[in-house]
Order: sequence, then C-alpha cells, then structure tokens
Amino acid sequence: MFRWIAIFVGFAGVLVIVRPGFENLGFGQILILGSAFGWGICIVMVKELGKTESAVTITAYMSIIMAPLILPIAAYHWIWPNPNQLGWLLFLGVLGGLGQFAMSEALKLADTHVVTPVDYLRLIVVSILGYFVFGEVPDRYIWIGGTMILGAVSFIAYREHVTRK
Repeated sequence: MFRWIAIFVGFAGVLVIVRPGFENLGFGQILILGSAFGWGICIVMVKELGKTESAVTITAYMSIIMAPLILPIAAYHWIWPNPNQLGWLLFLGVLGGLGQFAMSEALKLADTHVVTPVDYLRLIVVSILGYFVFGEVPDRYIWIGGTMILGAVSFIAYREHVTRK
C-alpha cells in the first residue's frame, strides 16, 4: 500500500512539472502526454519480452521496429547534419541505445513499480542539465514536482531495502 502511495506521489510530481491543467494545453503538452502513454505501453512490452529475451535482443527489436516508424517523419523534416552535428547524433544514438539496454535490464531484474518511479528522476536531471547547458531557469513547479519525485523514489528505495532485510 505504501509503495502505491509513493508511486502516486511520484506521478503527481510529474504532473506538477508538466502542468497539464494549469494552462491551456498546447501541442507540446499534448505530445508529452502522448509520449507518456506510448512509454507506458513500451514498458509493459519490454517487461513481457524480458521473460524470454535478453536486454540486447530487446534493444535491437526496439531499434528495428522504431526506425521505419519514425523514418517518414524524419524524412519530411530532414536537414543534412554537418560533420560536427553528425558526431553528436551518433553519440546521442549510442547513449539512447545504452539507455534502452539499461532500462530493459532493470525491468528484467526488478518489478515495474520499482523501476518506473526511479525513471521519473529523468525529469529532474533534464531540468538541471537545461539550467547548465541552456540557461533555462527551473520554475517553482519544477522544484515542487522534483521534490515530490525525489521523495517518492527515496521512500520506495528505503521500503525495498527494509523489506529485504
């Protein structure tokens, strides 16, 4: 019961950051919510595939399936990258693949309700990087939501540690 409350608090923290009801929903917020829905489906699929497949195989499946799905959108908006940009794109591709591998392995080793709240920490990390790289100052909603997420993740980690003893 406590775990579910913590998961709810963590997700509420995400909603505080995204603020879907605090202002008019723009196209960006709609895309974010659609992405969250798609990510949820992806997590369920990865968890199910993890019963029979390795994390490497799951990562390969995701790449093979997603490439043709995203290709029409990418082709429509395509601008050839210069060599510097191409290097960054390759670097991001490697990081994305490693991230998918790590998530697949985590879902294989732990319960979904333990892994996904920790994934919410991504919003906090992105906010910090946004500040240092782009000079984007986090507003109070990011601080409030981030605190909720961090508290929920910390509580879940603590409870998992205590229950294993």
